[in-house]
Amino acid sequence: MENKIVADAKVQSDLQHAVISALENEVDAELARLENLDDEVLQQYRQKRLQELKAEEKERENWRLCRHGEYTEVSERELFDFGNRSKRFIVHFYRDSTMRCKILDKHLQILAAKHIESKFCKLNVEKSDYIVKKLNIFVIPTLALFLHGKAVFYIRGFDEFGGTDDFTTETVEAVLAERNLIFSTDGTHGFTKQLAKTKMAPRSIRSGTNYGDSDSE
Repeated sequence: MENKIVADAKVQSDLQHAVISALENEVDAELARLENLDDEVLQQYRQKRLQELKAEEKERENWRLCRHGEYTEVSERELFDFGNRSKRFIVHFYRDSTMRCKILDKHLQILAAKHIESKFCKLNVEKSDYIVKKLNIFVIPTLALFLHGKAVFYIRGFDEFGGTDDFTTETVEAVLAERNLIFSTDGTHGFTKQLAKTKMAPRSIRSGTNYGDSDSE
């Protein structure tokens, strides 16, 4: 078991480093190309593009400070902090005893390393009564999707992923891309399931442990 954990951590680390390296190589290549432009019109474009690249580099530095690229557990206080600092924020509301949460963990760990433009984290509902009530979390697992500090969509259970436990990481990737929570990449658009146009009817939470479990759905 310990060897598997070490192996999984190495795979995630290698993937994260590969993504960062690819981004840095892309920026270096773009800078080299722009440095060779001589025409006056192209020079204007060059200056504009250089400013854009500097802004992108500043944003990537913020990603590093906010620990983008990692799938981490956070407290309620950290949740608010990251929500204010990360433009794209995906929160997995989980419970240790729910098997479907472990299934989702596996996919989110991979996507966190691949999509460093977004912050991925998890929050234990049994230790976070205030935020669970505030966001009306009543099905476990729930993915709360935040853009610019505001919750824009909730994925409750696995219906958005085809209603099965055997969905792929690419399926999760496509759903998140449709909601603009991650950048689209080649190969993520094969899953074309129509997202629900209406939200599920809200249910009240009477206590911090009274959650619906999607395992039985």
